[in-house]
Amino acid sequence: MASRGLWPAGSPWVRPAMRALPRHAFAPDRLCAWSGHAYASVDRTATPGRWADLVYGGPYDSTVIQVTDGFPSSSLSCEAVVADMLDSLMLEPGHAVLELGAATGRNAALMAHGVGPDGRVTTIEADPRLSDLARRNVSAAGARVTVLTGDGTRGAPAHGRFHRVMATYAVDLVPWAWVEQTRPGGRIVAPWGRLGHV
Repeated sequence: MASRGLWPAGSPWVRPAMRALPRHAFAPDRLCAWSGHAYASVDRTATPGRWADLVYGGPYDSTVIQVTDGFPSSSLSCEAVVADMLDSLMLEPGHAVLELGAATGRNAALMAHGVGPDGRVTTIEADPRLSDLARRNVSAAGARVTVLTGDGTRGAPAHGRFHRVMATYAVDLVPWAWVEQTRPGGRIVAPWGRLGHV
């Protein structure tokens, strides 16, 4: 990240947060790797070196944690994109943040680091197994994060309005619920179709 100039200068908190909350602490024991024909399981205990290589690939390598119907359905996003999205979010101490797509909980823990003890982070995951994993991970990391299981397109209306909203999954249309739940002057960051994040 450093040699490629990928640490965001505008958000100097991101680098120490990523150091304090390393990827391996949020990665499940079983990952998925492309074999050339299909995704195969890589177990942390059976092949720890291969597992670690998947967790700590290059700055633009994501770590697939779940495959559904032969296609990746959840991952630890690549470090460069995570850092860039956090920078785009323009977090400040005390902010209330909503994340859509908790996965392993790492992004939410990073955001909790960014908003500090006076902030509030709520994250939503549709898959109950992943939301359980995220809940365990953020708890083990000591991060103050509320993990909900549900449909991210609906947001979290019972949890008030947010200064920042971030989706970890691509959308072609921003759900109106996200707009309604964002405070005036707030900011929404999401992957936009296949064009990158906005």
